[in-house]
This record gives sequence, C-alpha cells and structure tokens, in this order.
Amino acid sequence: MSSPRLSRRVALSTLGVVACTATVGCSQQRQSSATYPSYESLEQLVSASSLVAQGTVGRGRRTLDGNTPVALFNLSVTRCTKAAAVGQKLTLVMPDTKSPQRRGETSVSADRDYVLFLDEVTVQERDGLADEGTVYSSVGGPQGIFTVDGDRARPVEATTLTTYNSPDGERLPQDSTGLFLPLERIFG
Repeated sequence: MSSPRLSRRVALSTLGVVACTATVGCSQQRQSSATYPSYESLEQLVSASSLVAQGTVGRGRRTLDGNTPVALFNLSVTRCTKAAAVGQKLTLVMPDTKSPQRRGETSVSADRDYVLFLDEVTVQERDGLADEGTVYSSVGGPQGIFTVDGDRARPVEATTLTTYNSPDGERLPQDSTGLFLPLERIFG
C-alpha cells in the first residue's frame, strides 16, 4: 500500500499538465508531464533537502516503481553538505525519460557531474523499489538538478529557475552562458 506522500509524488509526476515550474512570478509556461513544488530561494531548496551532494552520475538502469517507469542511477559523491560522506555511492531514482509516459521530464545523464538537492525516498513511499536500499530523488524535480561547470552549478532547465532570491534580495548571477550558482555558495 502506498503512503500519501509517495502517492502524491507519483500522481504529480504522471499528470500531463501545463505547469510553470519556475519560481513565483514566472510568466513562461511549458508543456510538462510532471509538476513539482517550486522553491523561491536557495535556502528553501536546501531546507527541503535531506542531502545536498556533488558527484558524478553512473550509468542508469530502467525499472518500474509500481506502475511508474523510473531510472536508477548511482551517484559517486565528491562533496556534500549533509548526512552522506564523501566517496559514498548513492542511489538516485529519476524519471525514465525513454518511456513514452515520462518523455519531456528532466533526468540526469551518465558520466556527468551534478549538484543535486536530494530527499530520501523511504521504503514505505516506494511500490517497486523496496529492495534498493536507501534511494534519493531530486527536490523540486528539475529545480534540484544542476550541472557542474568549473566552480559553478547551472540549472538543468533555464525555465525551472529564473532567479533564486535570497532573503536579502540577491538574485542568481548570470553570464553569457546563462544562470549559475557559485559552488562556494552551496558548499560554503
């Protein structure tokens, strides 16, 4: 039997709706097969995460979580802010973007470095992944996934993150290649 939290996650991830997944005030909308909570500041995103980690994603494998197509990836942690130790491998559950019902969603790619804002998915929240041990998913869907570019983290979807306003009104910096978040701001 699914928990209300997982049922809500699965329901939100399988709805075919037009959603603005950017921060409040976004005027852009895009077709997506998923909606996720939106976070207006880096502090909110960190607070909603059980773990913030930087690392390299390994090859994924496709499976089902109940009736939902997902992909499982290993993340080799090189830097983190919370519970996991550097050098640990974490299991990530992401949308199986090769599945027709999950196309258009954002996931990670093998052999790339990411900064991921993660939340543990408990055994009670999973229908078909009970034997996988500890599993994490990205907080806010694509909003919690950043690619690493030198000393900067870039949002995987520009429409997902138009700004991150901190309490003092600071906005996410931008250069000629787009928005970025300095890694030192995340990992201090």
